[in-house]
Amino acid sequence: MFQFSEKCGSGPPILAELLAIKRGLQLFNARRDCEGCRPILEGDSTVALTWIKNPTSCLELFKRLVEDIVTLGNLRECLFRSIGRALNLDADALAKARIG
Repeated sequence: MFQFSEKCGSGPPILAELLAIKRGLQLFNARRDCEGCRPILEGDSTVALTWIKNPTSCLELFKRLVEDIVTLGNLRECLFRSIGRALNLDADALAKARIG
């Protein structure tokens, strides 16, 4: 079975997207000043959001990572929603520059 590191520098774009989502949820959940807050995760990766909303549709390779994201999202009742890339230009530019 193929395993990947959370610190992997290259790989498929969907892996980078999922790792970024997981890290964002970890950072949000660690904040004590946001107790009772409900995070809203917006993204333009239709595949990632589909897998998060329906983990059984996920490729086996990413199943554990997607399950971790679902668990982290459930801690604060995270709302996941899709937005178009055109509406997410700043995040898209950072991702292309490998920043953030």
